[in-house]
Amino acid sequence: MFFVSFTRSASDIDAALWDACFPPPLEGRWWYETLERSRLEDQFSFLYAVLRKDGTAVGIAPAFVMR
Repeated sequence: MFFVSFTRSASDIDAALWDACFPPPLEGRWWYETLERSRLEDQFSFLYAVLRKDGTAVGIAPAFVMR
């Protein structure tokens, strides 16, 4: 069974999962951490869905909400 949890920071997610889901160099943890530090909080809220199957993290779904 799959389970989804949410976090507000890319750094809350294990680096190995980022590398598995978003292999460098095009996109990855570095990209989302840069967006978080870009001072866009008056325009966007960032969040990340972590997908788990049988307790093991298997995916990441980055998202944002426009204000």
